[in-house]
Amino acid sequence: MTIQFTLNGRPQSLECRLGENVQTLLHSMGYHSVRNSDDGWGYAGSDVILLNGKLINASLLIAAQLEGAEVKTAEALSEWNQLSLVQRTMIDVGVVQSGYNDPALALILTDLLERIPQPTRDEIDDALSGLFSVMRVISSSMK
Repeated sequence: MTIQFTLNGRPQSLECRLGENVQTLLHSMGYHSVRNSDDGWGYAGSDVILLNGKLINASLLIAAQLEGAEVKTAEALSEWNQLSLVQRTMIDVGVVQSGYNDPALALILTDLLERIPQPTRDEIDDALSGLFSVMRVISSSMK
């Protein structure tokens, strides 16, 4: 089956298997920010992508759902190997952990700040609630 979609601003036309998982597909294409930390259950959040402007776990999608869609991964945040403001700030304030969930965290925070330039604590908590392990670390460090 052939699917056509836009990935990080570039048109794509791909052959894929019926029922192929989007996280697996993107990872095989070299988009290593879309991680599988929960065996495809979608609760950890390390596989988050922006699909038509909405954050969604790639493990919960099949490739056919990308048809005609606009997809953005954390790889789209930086240009010419220059980290985005959010990515640099994450490093500066020491919020990075093992690095495994950091791409998802950067994508989530970038999306939040683009939608709400000055989010409240509740809005930040809500945005990060889908990123399982990061939320625990950030919440515990703010006490």
